[in-house]
Amino acid sequence: MDENNSNASITSRGLADSCSGERYWFAFVLSSLATYFIGVIAILLWRCGALIYKRGPTMRHRSRRLVSLAEKQELSYGFDPINERNWATVVKEYAAKLISGQQLPGKILVIAVVVLSLASLVIYFYDVNTQPIELCQLWTQSLTQQLDLVFNIFFLFYFFLRFVAAQDKLRFWCLDVHSWVDYFTIPPSFTAIVLGRNWIGMRFFRIARIMNIPDILQFLHILRSSNSIRLTRMLCLLFTVWLSAAGFVHLVENSGDFFNNYSNSQSITYFQCVYFLIVTMSTVGYGDYHLRTTIGQCFIIFFITGGLALFARAIPELAEMLSNKKKYAGNYRLENGK
Repeated sequence: MDENNSNASITSRGLADSCSGERYWFAFVLSSLATYFIGVIAILLWRCGALIYKRGPTMRHRSRRLVSLAEKQELSYGFDPINERNWATVVKEYAAKLISGQQLPGKILVIAVVVLSLASLVIYFYDVNTQPIELCQLWTQSLTQQLDLVFNIFFLFYFFLRFVAAQDKLRFWCLDVHSWVDYFTIPPSFTAIVLGRNWIGMRFFRIARIMNIPDILQFLHILRSSNSIRLTRMLCLLFTVWLSAAGFVHLVENSGDFFNNYSNSQSITYFQCVYFLIVTMSTVGYGDYHLRTTIGQCFIIFFITGGLALFARAIPELAEMLSNKKKYAGNYRLENGK
C-alpha cells in the first residue's frame, strides 16, 4: 500500500471527511465528566441540607415558648418528615429488591440489563468496523445510533433504580464500577444528538456487564457448584479486561495524540487490537503490531503490569478448578462377582 492510500485510510478511520477536519471528541468526554462532578456536588449539597434539617428540631425546641398557637397550627399543615421518611424507605426497599434479583420482576430486569448491554456491545463492534472514530451524521440517519439511544434510555432508568437503592449515595456515585460505565456511555449518546455527530468513544465499557452473567446463570439454575461459579467469574473478568483494553487501544491509536495534532495515528482494526493485547497479556509479544501514540504506550505500560498479574493468577486457578474432582463425583458401576 502506498503512502497516499495509507494516509487516506488513517483519515477515514480517525475522522470522517464530512467533518471538515473539526474534532469534537472533547465535548463527549466533558459531558461524562460534567455528569460525574455535578452529581457529586448535588449529593454533597443534599447531605449538608439534611444535616441542617436534622439540627432544626433542636433549635425549634429551644424557641418553643416563643411560638404562638396560631403558628403551631400553621406548621401542622406543613412538611411531615415521618411520613416522608416512610415513603422514601418503601421506594428504596422496592428498588433494592428489583436490582437484587430476589423476585421474578428483579430477575427479569437483571437479565434484560445484561442482554441489552451485550446488544449495545454488538452495535459497538459493528460501528468500529464500518465507520471512523468520529462521524458527522445526524442520529436520525443512523439506525445503530437510534438503537443505542433506546438502550441508553433503559440503562438510565436502571441507573436511577440503583441510585435509589444505594445505602451510601456518594460511594455509589464515585466508586461503583457500573456507575463509571454509565457515565462514559449514556451522556455521550445525548451529546451526539445535540452536536449532530457521532463518536465511537468509550462504549466498549459495556463489556463490564458480562460480570453479571454468573448471577444470571445462578438464577436459571445452570450454575450450581462453587467451582463452576468461580470458573465463570474468572472467565468473565478476563474477557472484560481483554476486550475493554482492546477498545481503548483502538480508540487512541486511530485518533492519535491530541497534543501532537493527531499526526501519529494509525489505521488498526478492533480485531487487531484484541490480538495485540492477548499476545501482550500472555507475554509472548511477536512484535508484528506496535503502538504509535504516546497515550497508547503509557496505557500499555500499566496494562502489562496489571494484566500480567491477572493472567498469572488466573491460569493456575483455572487449571486447578478444571482438574479438581470430588471424591464421589463419578458414576457408580456394579461389577459382577466371581
